[in-house]
Amino acid sequence: MRTQVQSAFKFQIASKYMKKNIKISAILSKNCSFHYKDPNTQQGYLQNAIVLSILVTAWFKDASDIGALFPQYFNPISLHSLALVLTAIDFCITEWSSGTFKKGAFTEKLYSETYKVFFEDLKKWHNLNSNVMTKQRKKLFKHAL
Repeated sequence: MRTQVQSAFKFQIASKYMKKNIKISAILSKNCSFHYKDPNTQQGYLQNAIVLSILVTAWFKDASDIGALFPQYFNPISLHSLALVLTAIDFCITEWSSGTFKKGAFTEKLYSETYKVFFEDLKKWHNLNSNVMTKQRKKLFKHAL
């Protein structure tokens, strides 16, 4: 997952990229814009390719993965699953926030509040327009499968 986030957002290891990495991390973290198709304009809610990429890694890598074996539990992708994916991506971005990669610990104690914030935000979006959100979640499932 870390390498997916690094690649998706073009974080680079060499020290000459430190300022660029800080800037990327700040843009992505501002208002949690990393999951938008365009983080700069915050257009395309949940449409950044990294969201689908992490969903696939977590539950849909191959036909024997849990998402493929039990599609009834993943279609549409649950708000809880999405909140976990967003929390994990946020965690990986945070590891680059100093400009260089600093490995962190992804634990419930450290990230449960972040998860709750993402979950509440997803619920808010769902409550604003449940048809659109359900369609988006079904689309994510279809592409993950």
